[in-house]
Amino acid sequence: MGAITALAVLVLVFVQPSNTQTPKGDPRCPCIDGSAKLRQLGTVDAANSSLIKDANGLSVESTWGSSDCKAWDAMALSEQCDPADPQPWCADSWCWVDPANCIYRFHEARTFPSSTGTSPLFYSYTTCGNTDRYFFYSVLNKEHLKVHFVADDARPFVWRDPTATDGLTGYGYELFQMIKTELDFTYDRVDTLPSTGDEVEPWDDCIEAMSHSEVDICCCNFWDTADRRLVADFTVPILANHWQLVTIVETESKNSLVGAWEHMFKPFSGGMWGMIVVGVLVVCLLLMWMEWNRSPDFEPAKDGKEGTASAIGRHFFHSMYMAFVSVFGAAPVQQATTAGAKIVIMGFGMFILVLVSSYTANLAAFLTVSQTSVGVAGITDMERENRILCVPESPIVRQQIRRLHPNVNMTEVHDHLELAAKLRADECQAGWVESAHWSYLIENGEPGDAAANCDFTLVGGPLSPMNFAIAVRQPGMASAMSYYIADLFAKGIPQGLYHEYFDTPDNNCATGTNSSTLGIAQMSGALMILAIGIVLGLIVYGIEMLVARNARVSPDRRPSEAHAAPVVDHNVATIVDNLQREIQQLADTIAAQGGGTKGSMSI
Repeated sequence: MGAITALAVLVLVFVQPSNTQTPKGDPRCPCIDGSAKLRQLGTVDAANSSLIKDANGLSVESTWGSSDCKAWDAMALSEQCDPADPQPWCADSWCWVDPANCIYRFHEARTFPSSTGTSPLFYSYTTCGNTDRYFFYSVLNKEHLKVHFVADDARPFVWRDPTATDGLTGYGYELFQMIKTELDFTYDRVDTLPSTGDEVEPWDDCIEAMSHSEVDICCCNFWDTADRRLVADFTVPILANHWQLVTIVETESKNSLVGAWEHMFKPFSGGMWGMIVVGVLVVCLLLMWMEWNRSPDFEPAKDGKEGTASAIGRHFFHSMYMAFVSVFGAAPVQQATTAGAKIVIMGFGMFILVLVSSYTANLAAFLTVSQTSVGVAGITDMERENRILCVPESPIVRQQIRRLHPNVNMTEVHDHLELAAKLRADECQAGWVESAHWSYLIENGEPGDAAANCDFTLVGGPLSPMNFAIAVRQPGMASAMSYYIADLFAKGIPQGLYHEYFDTPDNNCATGTNSSTLGIAQMSGALMILAIGIVLGLIVYGIEMLVARNARVSPDRRPSEAHAAPVVDHNVATIVDNLQREIQQLADTIAAQGGGTKGSMSI
C-alpha cells in the first residue's frame, strides 16, 4: 500500500477543491468580475454593445464568466457546445479568477488573448468543483490518437489477456481507459514497433517511435529519465515504485543430534538461564536460613555429633536439590513452618508456573516451526563480499546500480522465471526486483501458480526509487493528463485498482509464527513475581522474629515436638554400665569358687 499512498503528493501538486465550493467559487479561489477586462480584450459587437466578440468571432455577454460558477460555455452556444452534440466540457461550470488569490489550478483564456501592455484573463474549473476538460481539448487539437502499450513484459501494468475485451489488461491499462473515458477521446492501438537495437528496451522503442510521430502516447509503466525527456514528456506518476533485494530464505535443519540438543535450550536465552540459576540459588539459601532446625528438610543429624560446617553443607546441597526438583517437576516440593518461608515458596511456585509454561510453549514452537535465516543483509554486504547480484536486462537499471554501487558484481536475467532459477542454482545470491513485481515473483510469474517461490524474501529497505508514468508526445497533453490522473487519485479510484493488481494474491505459501528465544526482558514478569515473593517473605520473617524476641522465646533453637532430637542422660548410662560390670565380676567369682562354668550376667 505504500506505493499508492506515496502518490498523495499528486493531490498537493494538482490541488483539488475541498467541500467549501459555493456558487461564487471556493473561498480560497473566489470568482471575480471580469466584465471590464473582457471588454478590454474582446471586441464590442457593433450591433449590440452588451455583447463582446472573442478571437473566433463568437459573441458573449459582457458578464460572461464573471462572479458566479456556471456552465458559461453552454450559454455561449458555440459550435463546440451545440445542444444537439455538445462536447463533454460544455456542461462544466467555471468562472474568472485572480491568480494572486487562487490556490487551485487555473489557465489563461485563449479565446480572449492579451495584447502587449494588457494582463490576461484567467479561468478555473477547479474552484467550481469540476475538472478542466476544456483545457485538454484546447491543447490536444485532435481527438484521435495513436497509443502503444508495452504489453509483452510489463505485468502487472499491462499484459496480453485473450479473455479481455481488447486483449489487454492490467493496472496501467485500466487506469488509461479511465482517463480516456473522462477525456472522451478515441485512439488506435499500435501493437508493433520497429526495434532500435539490441541494447534498447521495448520502452525505448516506443519513445523512438514517438520521435517520428508514429505514436502519440506510450503506456503505461515508463521511467521518467533525462534521455527520454529529450523526445517525450511525462505525466505525473501513476505508481510510486522502488527497487529492493530478494534472496532465498535458508531453513535450519533439525535432523542432527547436535541440533536436537541445542533446541532444548533455545526457548530461553543464555541470560535467562543464568537468571533462573540465580533465582533458585537465592530461594534455597533463604529457605535454609528461615527453616534451620524447624522443618524436616533442615533438621540436625540424629547422632548429634555433626559439626556446623558439615551441617551447612549438607543442608545447602539438599536445599539446592529440592529447588531444582521443584523447577523440573513444575511444583515446589519444600516444606515450611515459618510464615516468611511459606510466602517465599508461594512466590517461587508462581515463578515456576510461568517459567514452565513459557518454556513448554516456546519449545514446541522451536520443534515444529522451521527456523530461517538469510545470507544477504543488503547490497552493501554483497558489494563488500563480492557476491553476485541478478539484475534485469536493462541498460537504465545497470547504470543506476553502477552509479550507486560501483563495485557490485552483476549478472543479467530476462524475467522472473530466470531470476528464480538462478537464485536456486546459487548463480546469484540476490536479485534486484521492483516492489511492484514482488507478488508475481512469489507466484513464479503467473497468477494462480502453486506459489513455488514461498522461500523467497525481501531483505533490506527500499532502494532506489523509480516511479512509473505515461509518456506523451506533447507537453500540453502531459499536463492535461496529469491533471486528470491527480483528479482520479483524489477520488480514490486507483487505490482500488492497486489492490486488484498489486496486492499479493492468495497462494499456497504456509503462514505461521516464527519462534524466538525468550530473554530476560520477555520474562521480566516471572522474575518480578519471584522477587516480590522473596521481599514479602523476608518482611514477614523479620516480623516473626521480632515477635518471638519480644516474647523472650528464641525460635532459632526450638525444635518441634514431633521432630525433637532424642536427649540421653549420660549419668544414668554410666551407673548402669558400672552396675553391669560389678555383676559380671560377681558372677565370675561365684563360678570360680563353686567350680562351675564361667558365664555372663547382665541387667
